[in-house]
Amino acid sequence: MMRISCMKPMPNSIAVGDPEGHFRRALATFPNQQMVERALDKYFIPEGKAANKPYRSLPLWTINPPRHLEEAAILGNYCEVWLAKHNDDGSPTGGVIGINRLTKVALVCTVKSCFN
Repeated sequence: MMRISCMKPMPNSIAVGDPEGHFRRALATFPNQQMVERALDKYFIPEGKAANKPYRSLPLWTINPPRHLEEAAILGNYCEVWLAKHNDDGSPTGGVIGINRLTKVALVCTVKSCFN
């Protein structure tokens, strides 16, 4: 499975309650549990979002992205890789992952490093 961005699957999956528990299982292994708690507080809806309600949107990348956007990107990518490595339990990635994440933040990183 190849996803262009892993930022949305993680917040969207936990917004619907993460019924299979895959993303929460991966997040439980992340070394910075304070970051995980912030993401769960922001996006996790235990009973799942109502079908007629939209997903919580993520802002676009900018020169100074908000902390929660950076953390969603970090956690989303971590979850995808962790789930691919632990495919023995039926995780949704099928054991294969392609990472094409940095092109979306390359401009931001380049501009920040030039002008900071």
